[in-house]
Formats: sequence, C-alpha cells, structure tokens
Amino acid sequence: ENMNIDIELLTSSIKENNRRLSQIESGEIKFVIGTHALIEDKVKFKNLKLVIIDEQHKFGVTHRSKLKSKGFICDYLVMTATPIPRSLSFVLYGDMNVSEIKEKPKMQKRIKTKWVSSKAIGKMYSFIEKRINAGESCFIVCPAINADEEADMESVEKIYNEIHKKYLKTANMGKIHSHLPQNEKQSIMEKMNNKEIDVLVGTTVIEVGIDIKDATVMVILSSERFGLSQLHQLRGRVGRDYKQSYCFLVSGERINEEGIKRLRTIANTNDGFEIAEMDLRMRGIGEAWGKKQSGIPQFRYADWFDDYHLMKIAFSDASEIISCDRNLLNQKNKCVKINLTRKNIDEID
Repeated sequence: ENMNIDIELLTSSIKENNRRLSQIESGEIKFVIGTHALIEDKVKFKNLKLVIIDEQHKFGVTHRSKLKSKGFICDYLVMTATPIPRSLSFVLYGDMNVSEIKEKPKMQKRIKTKWVSSKAIGKMYSFIEKRINAGESCFIVCPAINADEEADMESVEKIYNEIHKKYLKTANMGKIHSHLPQNEKQSIMEKMNNKEIDVLVGTTVIEVGIDIKDATVMVILSSERFGLSQLHQLRGRVGRDYKQSYCFLVSGERINEEGIKRLRTIANTNDGFEIAEMDLRMRGIGEAWGKKQSGIPQFRYADWFDDYHLMKIAFSDASEIISCDRNLLNQKNKCVKINLTRKNIDEID
C-alpha cells in the first residue's frame, strides 16, 4: 500500500471490467494478482517481465506456458511445497535455479505423521476427541463426495454421518466439497476459524489457501488414493501455529506396492524436496519439451536415475558450447542445431 504502485486483482468471480483490462494492457496498472483468469486471451500486458506462479502443481504445462507467452523474455518464478516431477527435472537438467526454505517459522513444530491401519481407527478418533476438548480442530479428507462414486473409497457423506454417530458424538461438525457454492464454502471456513466447527469433513478443496491456526489434526482417509504432492499439501493445512500437530494416513485394505511406498515416504519425512525426488523416481519426469508432467523418459540405453552423473557432464559440455556459440552458428555445432530443431520444433511449449 505504501509503495505507490497500481495493483489490480483478477479472478473469475470478479465482474469483468473493460476499463480494468485496458489499464493492464496500456501498462497503467503495473502489478496484477489473480487466478487462472490471468491466462484468458482478453488479458493482455504491455511489457510483461516477471511471472510468479504460486502452488505450481495447480497449473498445467499449457497454462504456465500461455502465461509466460504474454511477455517477451520474461523472468519466471514458481513456488511450491513439492515441485512436480517435470519442474524438478529442470532443476536437475540445470535449466532452472532453485532456492530452498528449510526453516520453519519460529516456534512452529514438525508435524507428526502416522500411517494408521483400519484396526486402529477407534484409537485415532479417541485421540482426536482429546484434541477437540483441548480447543483444537481437525480436518478429515476423503477422496470422494458421495458413497456411490466407488465402493471401496471413503466419501464425505458416509464419513460425516459415521463419525457423528459413532465416534465424535458431541463435536460440532461441518462438511465441505466442490459441489457447494463458493459463498457457502467461504462461510464454512469462517465458522471453523471462529471455532463454531470442531471437525471439518471434506475433499481436497482444502488442499491450498486454508489457514486455520487452531487446526492441529489432519486425517486423510483412503490415503493410498492420493499422490505424494497432494498428501504433503494436505498435511500442510495443519501445524500453522506453535501447537504440536498430527497427520494420520488411513489406508484401505486393497493397497498396492506403489501406494505403500507413497505412504511410507510421507510418514518418514516432512521435507518437500525429498518427497518431490521420490515422486520423480516413481512417476518419472515427463517431457522436457512436451506437455506430459510425468512419465519415464524413453532413452535408448541410459537410465535416467543411475546415469545422472553423465547428465551432469552433458550439461557442463552444453553450457560450454552455449557460452562460446549461443546461436549454434559454428560449423562444428551445426549438427546439434539441426537435430534439436528437427526433434523439438513441434513440441516446445
């Protein structure tokens, strides 16, 4: 407010204003904050030089590249608790610099994470009841809204009724999911913030943008259904104050080996980069010049993980070539330019 810079907010819920859009296009407004609404064709910038994307995993490759294309040679900063495999590969390839914030805010404690079997559900809810009686609150996340979406998957409606009747009979409960109107979702979160709701049962709509200081317990049901990044993001909805916080990963009986690996990873570390590296190993890096954000690269002979030391050498050699012949005009680099152009002309995003 004190910087004397014109700032504008653009979201899909804000009524369209042609004057506002023309001010952005003319450069009168210097700083624009917004959602996916910024990607729309009608939003034009005079001289876009910096793009900052928060919660990177919520944007697809096409979204991010379209936003970057609104400027000419603009700087690009992405922020996330867990880099997606494709972006982490850019770091490993040397195409993206990385800064890590390892320290938590002062007084904030490490979230204790436990993988819970279905046999220990009763004990877990007894623990949650004690936390509620101590004035704290709890999130319970399900992968589905209704019970009929898939038989072996926990749902918001089923769990809400079951917990209220069987485990947390005196708790003030609420439920939230994507089918509710935006104003109703906002009202529910305000009630939780004001301690009118002790336990909120919902879907992954609470994954980002939620900051409830008294929320100390996160329960993720059918947790094997979620990816590593989602699990880590959901866990991050608690532990936002000085109180000790907890995350319980409850898995179904039909969990496969890959699901076991994911839950073990989350239970053993709170480090977002370590989780991202495991995600990279499990899902692959996707396409560096295409739109796939995961998948193992199809090398003829090399193994992406075992031969990473060779990639470092290749990057060093490539950097040396570019520093001496940026446009690959030298005769000895001509074949490199031809091959790169032939392979990637239709894929570069």
